[in-house]
Amino acid sequence: MHNRYWYIVILFEYRVRIMGLENWSGRSAVVTGAGSGFGEAITRLLAKIGMKIIAVDINFEVVQKVADSLKNSGMSGEIHTMKCDVADETAVKNMYAQAANRFGGVDVSVQCAGLSKASPLLSGDANDWRIMQEVNVLGTLFCCREAVNLMKKNGVDDGVLINLVSLAAHNLTPISDLHFYGATKVMLKAIQEGFRQELREINSNIRISGISPGQGNTGFYPSMFGGDVSKSTVPLLQKQLEAEDIAHVVEYILNTPKHVQIHDVLLRPVAQP
Repeated sequence: MHNRYWYIVILFEYRVRIMGLENWSGRSAVVTGAGSGFGEAITRLLAKIGMKIIAVDINFEVVQKVADSLKNSGMSGEIHTMKCDVADETAVKNMYAQAANRFGGVDVSVQCAGLSKASPLLSGDANDWRIMQEVNVLGTLFCCREAVNLMKKNGVDDGVLINLVSLAAHNLTPISDLHFYGATKVMLKAIQEGFRQELREINSNIRISGISPGQGNTGFYPSMFGGDVSKSTVPLLQKQLEAEDIAHVVEYILNTPKHVQIHDVLLRPVAQP
């Protein structure tokens, strides 16, 4: 009897979880940085639950491979790919115009595009700082603004914005190569709260959430150190977060009731200080 009770509870929770996500089936999403890492895992999740997706990456070849893989897997959703540098405001506006043209608008916008350069404050290159600022901060700002404008235009009052922030936005890491990167994420965290407040001021139910992961098993560190992780000044853990761990957080955010505002989800590998 005891085992049967728990079977019923687990089945009920599973049905609630799936039914909540089914509410997003047939609706539209934009995902930046969709060609790899966290963005790829999130794109696969949204396709699995039947969403119509504009999958975007600065590297068109990698995001097209993701789309081809999903199409060959018999996904229930629909996916279109674009090349976009989110630091280019005009390109971002065109990206959301494509979402409007293809799907009539956007209901979920996930900002995964971001990068880090090994560039300390005392000895770093100004161009590296500028690139991080433009992609991590302005790129996310452009996307959030355009997504909200499109949602408002179409009367979408239950839209969701999700930003990939970082643990570095909450606790500045004592590693000089990551200091400016952390500063951009602090600014992103502030901008996210600003969006939340401005949405409240206009009585909108559009929600904005952040996900702040710790060390992840993605291409972040190889890219940061020019493809050679042996140059890394960051102690790399044997067991890092997997991209699917972040997709599960997106699933959680989308599955919360419409009156629930998720501010920021912090997660890290168990071994990370």
